[in-house]
Amino acid sequence: MKVLQIANFVSPQSGGLRTAIDALRDGYEKLGWQVHRLTPFPDAERDDEVSGIRSVQVPTMGSYRVILARRQVQRAINSLHPDVVELSDKSTMAWISHWCAKQGIPCCVISHERMDLTVQHAKVAKLPLKLLSKHWKQQLAQHSSRVVCASSFASEEFANTPAALRVIPLGVALEDIHPKEDRLFEPSTVRIVICSRLSEEKKPEIAIEAVRKLSQRRLVKLVVMGDGPMRSHLEELSIGLDVDFLGHVSSRQQVFDELSRADVVLNLGAVETFGLVTLEALATGTPVIVANTGASSELLDVQCGRAVDVSPAAVIQAVEELLNERNCSTFSACRARAEQFPWSRTVSSFADMYQELVAETCNVS
Repeated sequence: MKVLQIANFVSPQSGGLRTAIDALRDGYEKLGWQVHRLTPFPDAERDDEVSGIRSVQVPTMGSYRVILARRQVQRAINSLHPDVVELSDKSTMAWISHWCAKQGIPCCVISHERMDLTVQHAKVAKLPLKLLSKHWKQQLAQHSSRVVCASSFASEEFANTPAALRVIPLGVALEDIHPKEDRLFEPSTVRIVICSRLSEEKKPEIAIEAVRKLSQRRLVKLVVMGDGPMRSHLEELSIGLDVDFLGHVSSRQQVFDELSRADVVLNLGAVETFGLVTLEALATGTPVIVANTGASSELLDVQCGRAVDVSPAAVIQAVEELLNERNCSTFSACRARAEQFPWSRTVSSFADMYQELVAETCNVS
């Protein structure tokens, strides 16, 4: 089997998207499959990366770049002769699903985000973006061989469309994450951790306000991993509080270490389509507080976290509950929940689907 992964809006420093496509590629290669990749940042150390296609920088989006050269992309696909195209871009490359359908190449689209909800947070060109996202969704639903969503919440975007929809939860790198064994049940300082892009849709300001109010009755330390357009504003909001802004943390082991040292992890983004940070925190044995909308709530049970309204009062109540209710089994319960989402299961589900698609294509031809 030969799979071609295509993605825009992925950079050497990007988080969840790159983690997902890297894990899928590793899984396919363990099956003995060939995997090629086309992104704006090809890896010079891998022969399977498609290079030489021009990309352009996205204004206001930092290091992100996108490939817009359709003919070059088409030539790359034709030269590789993939059995399946795995597309991780629902906007700038939505056209690929229709083009692949004309060529008789199965194209699976992975829905990494809810465009319908993301557009609601747009501050400029909201109406044009809304119309464009509607067009892209219709195009993908009509022409993609499969549309894969990582959660029931994510799949709602394609309700009432002709999309051949599959819900396949993503996974977590359990073998790389080791829970700490020397947990303290009654620390003098409550340690809260956020690992998130610091942008409006992630609601980091709610965490700052919750910590400010909680600090009136407890010693609280907040550790913030991640960067983004709200960082300066958040630093101003946190004046007088015990808050460490670590910025972008490139070392995955450092991320896991920080998550494992926390008493509670906050992941308050209300439009998450999966919640990788939620799973990574659980894998370290740390309970998580998430928004009660979004996909992260689907990953929790009452033993390992809370899904709450995104408000300081609700966050504080959840923190107090988790601190008061935890016992020797809390950490193992968190880890056990994460172990229900191994990458091996995700890869197996994708592999079965791709073999199914190739068989369908052979039957048609």
